[in-house]
Amino acid sequence: MPLDPPDPITVDMLLLSPDGTLVAQFTDVQITDTSAEHMTNAARNISGREVWLLHGGGAGTPWATGQARFEVLEPMLLDSPAETVPPLPGARPWQLPGWRGEVLAWTETQLGQPATELTWVHATDVGAVLTARVGGLQVYLKVGEDGREARAAMQFATQLPGLTPELLAADPQRDWLLTRAAGRNLLGSSEQRHWELAVRNLARLHRTVRFVGLSVHPFGALPELAGRLLAPEALNRWGMTDEQQTQVRHLLPRMLGIHRAVSDLGLLDCACHGDFHANNALVQSDEVRLFDVSEACTAHPFTDIGWFLAFIMLPTRADLPLRQQRPELGERLWAVYQAEMGLHTTLPWQDVALLALFHRAAIYDARFRDWQGTLPKFRPQYVPYYLKLTRHFASPV
Repeated sequence: MPLDPPDPITVDMLLLSPDGTLVAQFTDVQITDTSAEHMTNAARNISGREVWLLHGGGAGTPWATGQARFEVLEPMLLDSPAETVPPLPGARPWQLPGWRGEVLAWTETQLGQPATELTWVHATDVGAVLTARVGGLQVYLKVGEDGREARAAMQFATQLPGLTPELLAADPQRDWLLTRAAGRNLLGSSEQRHWELAVRNLARLHRTVRFVGLSVHPFGALPELAGRLLAPEALNRWGMTDEQQTQVRHLLPRMLGIHRAVSDLGLLDCACHGDFHANNALVQSDEVRLFDVSEACTAHPFTDIGWFLAFIMLPTRADLPLRQQRPELGERLWAVYQAEMGLHTTLPWQDVALLALFHRAAIYDARFRDWQGTLPKFRPQYVPYYLKLTRHFASPV
């Protein structure tokens, strides 16, 4: 039985010139798909011009502004004097008119050839990813707001070449990062050897790389951060229900016990990927590379491997071919990591996963507690996401 088409969403579309003046405005445009491609096509069809999506206005979300902004990519005659549109409150550089031209000019300067087929992969207030063709290369452009990813990628390329996709250019001041395409996501691989190689490469990172000038999250501070996070006012702020709050608080003593056991192992904080999971590793032939290092930091190595294990062993991924073939996948990957690090502990992988989830929630709480973006009253919902996952990894005391 065919599915009913989604209900249309009504938005206003502002078309701006590269200097920010209003070229055209279309009100009450109906769309049924809020993807960048679909919204761009809708604006192109209604205006008859080539346009570039700047900001979707949160269309389709509870925080929608009702207004989407586009940049016109070709000259357009105006019927009346140019009107300057007020900048989008809180706009990031990649959401402003003129940014596309700047980044294309920079790419051509860095690679000696013009970039074509520039396309959004995704974009948020936190960062954005684009893909393009430069000569015969497919390249990816990553942009953020704090310079961390460009600095981290440069340090990876210097200290451990080949661990990440080939670095083509970087601008830490603007947090622009240009890399060569490097394969498909690990999550799509049913080859256990690829997963084991990803874990070994993570251990290589932990043993070899030393970061300078990036965020530091001391492992010893986790109990205090977690206690602050689980205070009623904090969890209420993140919209967690009474039942969810009770479940998470019930797990806090277990997490503190794991923290003491991990501390007793004597592992030092080290360079960490910061968001290592199966969609942030790329497979090409027999190589597995780590990418998306926008959360790179100095932290405890178990926070990296724990999140990797939690991600793949979530109940929602039980039907993945590799999980079906290898029900013991979590134990196996945890054993591979320990061997690569020269460790031996009886801690089950579930404990390491639980520890990592609490760590991630505490770090994101500190980062996004007072964060402001372009959509009023919206904040990235990482904190409740990670806290709600903890219930899946609570092994018996």
